[in-house]
Amino acid sequence: MKTRDLLLVFALFWISFLSLSGQVLVSVNNAITQDVVLTAVQRNSLNFQTVVASGQAVFSSNSGYVRILLSNDYGYDLLIYESFPLVAINGIDNFSNVSIEAVNIPANLALTKIRVEIKNAELRNLSVDVFAGNLSRTQQQQARTDRIALINNNLRAQNALWGAGETSISQMSFEERKRLFGGRVPDLAGFQYYVGGIFVMPNYNPDNTLSETTSLQFVPQFDWRNRHGKNWITPAKDQGRTCASCWAFAVVGTVEAYANLYYNRLLNLDLSEQAVLSCVYPGSCSGGYTDLALWYIKNIGVVDEACFIYEGMDLPCDSICSIPNERIKIENFTHFSPNSQTSDDLKKLIIQSPMTFGIRSWWHVVGLVGYKMIQTGDRIFVPAPTGGRWVIINPGHPLIGSVAWLVKNSWGTSWGDNGFGYVIADWTDIYHTYSISGSITSLNHTDADVICEDRDGDGYYFWGVGPKPDTCPPWAPDEPDGDDSNPNLGPMDEFGNLAVLPPFTNITTSQTWSTNRTVLRNIAIPYGVTLTITATVFLSNNTITIRRGGKLILSGGIIGDGSIVAQGGSELIISNNGRILLGNDNNLDIRLGAVFELIYGEVSVK
Repeated sequence: MKTRDLLLVFALFWISFLSLSGQVLVSVNNAITQDVVLTAVQRNSLNFQTVVASGQAVFSSNSGYVRILLSNDYGYDLLIYESFPLVAINGIDNFSNVSIEAVNIPANLALTKIRVEIKNAELRNLSVDVFAGNLSRTQQQQARTDRIALINNNLRAQNALWGAGETSISQMSFEERKRLFGGRVPDLAGFQYYVGGIFVMPNYNPDNTLSETTSLQFVPQFDWRNRHGKNWITPAKDQGRTCASCWAFAVVGTVEAYANLYYNRLLNLDLSEQAVLSCVYPGSCSGGYTDLALWYIKNIGVVDEACFIYEGMDLPCDSICSIPNERIKIENFTHFSPNSQTSDDLKKLIIQSPMTFGIRSWWHVVGLVGYKMIQTGDRIFVPAPTGGRWVIINPGHPLIGSVAWLVKNSWGTSWGDNGFGYVIADWTDIYHTYSISGSITSLNHTDADVICEDRDGDGYYFWGVGPKPDTCPPWAPDEPDGDDSNPNLGPMDEFGNLAVLPPFTNITTSQTWSTNRTVLRNIAIPYGVTLTITATVFLSNNTITIRRGGKLILSGGIIGDGSIVAQGGSELIISNNGRILLGNDNNLDIRLGAVFELIYGEVSVK
């Protein structure tokens, strides 16, 4: 169905079930271009009535909104209609007899005025009328479904990189969205409908995103949900419908992920956002400060969720329990400043550990858990309620070179990709962005609990985000493994690039080589496996690597024309006149922590 046809169906749908009563509340022929209160309404005169609006919203850019509201004297709003560019055709939204929330108006609201909120738009020929009709829940849901279909149709026509659907935010009332953002709903540009893909902020200007000559050295994509074969990020939570507590959720979620990485174990602590919300001053359900929340966790610590369960309201700090099961403190946190630092600096920080990340124009703070650099040839999947589509980034695409930041939101798992999403934001729009560093203090764990392991058996160890701990064996290299789930990948540089290690063929079971043979590839003897050689083996300048916990016994046999590496924690035993014959370019590398027993035999260079 064409977008224009969808819009027509949407408008006709509203007309079809409303019975005209002829009561006109307001009619404005002049164009409205700024916020205005249009008329007073007699108190309680709209009880159990349905109020609809007609008119034309005209947008000159891809940002802006028109909101027609019924309000009372205490700041409560009921949304009659809301328009924004994604529900317009060629920048124009003609709407007729529509109502989003002003249906069968409850008697206790005492609505007294009609007002308009407007940004980057003109509202023409506005008429607000009273009708005697009503909407069933089925009809209201169908109206939302039609609107999402219209948005997706427009996104498809624009070849946009994201898709729309029903989410926890799109289902909120206007009043709930006000509370979510601390008192006024920002220009979300459809972000409340985001279910996946890459969302581009409407004010994004690539020229404002500073870059460095090193930018091409970075890995094109980084995601803490899949590092070392693990997801280090705790699940997305929901801050609810009554509280602008995103700042607390962003900080607590970042600390939860940092605790996982610091101890190199998936503790997946559930820490208390309510403790931060209630105990950080100034901070409340009207908003708060990320740095003060981090200062609180550094100096006081954040307790577990059970100690102070989230209620989504302003509760006194002394409601916290007296004996928590857990209290986490961080050692350091650092502010990232877009005024003096670049996108490359931010990429370097996120490669080190998850962060907080703020979007100024939305007054919203989220977690930052990765990034994606837009490159020629990228295939971006755009989901939609009726399926999805792929967008190919062809040469000349305006977003090539831009960085999409992977954020963890606090709007529940029905928003985005299970609560996560990619956002391309203007550099001047970034604030409240902080990184955590240093040690963790816990009631239940000490540095002795930091796991230092070589899980993939490549000789490199991983121990999380802290300094090399005492729990590492003495033979562990000082460089940590960049991917402890892949024996072919070693240390990682500051740009996220992993060293490629020589490929090995693992010997998976203990065995004896009693017949002469030539080895045509590198061999690895992993943990718990013993290789016994009693014949002559030519390595053809390849290498036998004995991993931690592996053993090589050369009993009367000969190994020639290759190298042998005995990693820390491995064993190499030569007996019964066994011999290792090294070529000029070969090595016998016995590393710290390896056991080398020369019982009877020799090592020589040919």
